[in-house]
Amino acid sequence: MFGQVRTHQSPTGATLGWRHFTASTEPRGILIISHGLSEHSGRYARFAEAMAANGFHVYAHDHRGHGESRAPDAPLATFAQRDGAAKVIADVRAMRDMAVANHPDLPVVLFGHSMGGLIALNAAEADPELYDALAVWNSNFRPGLAGRGGQAILAIERMLKGSDVPSPLLTKLTFGAWSKAIADRKSDADWLSRDESEVAKYAADPLCGFDATVSLWIDLFKFAFAGARADRLA
Repeated sequence: MFGQVRTHQSPTGATLGWRHFTASTEPRGILIISHGLSEHSGRYARFAEAMAANGFHVYAHDHRGHGESRAPDAPLATFAQRDGAAKVIADVRAMRDMAVANHPDLPVVLFGHSMGGLIALNAAEADPELYDALAVWNSNFRPGLAGRGGQAILAIERMLKGSDVPSPLLTKLTFGAWSKAIADRKSDADWLSRDESEVAKYAADPLCGFDATVSLWIDLFKFAFAGARADRLA
């Protein structure tokens, strides 16, 4: 069952919580799911089940600072106290290697949504030989001047408050702005989906909806700007 959380030890020192669906038809490939910010892999059960029904062995893990994953240097909402971006990519690689060891000789598809898409593209650029296909959904790789402004805000917040505290300004400029853009919203999570049941599940999930720390936002902007570079895409 996809809801059953297992653990895998990453070379980064993280104990990764992960979920799995075995292909229910003739196996066509392996699908690695990279989830979004302030959520976890368990929210992808319906998608994973559908892909398993189409012949994919599905693996999804919780990124550092999210869900059931644990690491000494990754408290809630933080990838790591240092080198967080590199460690997140190494964790994706560790999950990919475990999946391939379990199902050799199958193509590997890396899928990422939102923050997970930022991670997925950077992971594929770092290790292009490890993935046969890439699917990136709803991820902003053109942050532009607004992104540079965000980095400046984070630099000031880090100087004044430190890296391991939530960033109130970035939360306001992202989740807060998305919420305000929804007319007649019933909750602050209505930006998530038109499906009210999915919004309710997210709002009721104790592993969802937390504010990201300054250091995590800094790592996300690194992913956004690095992933879009022409030399890395090439």
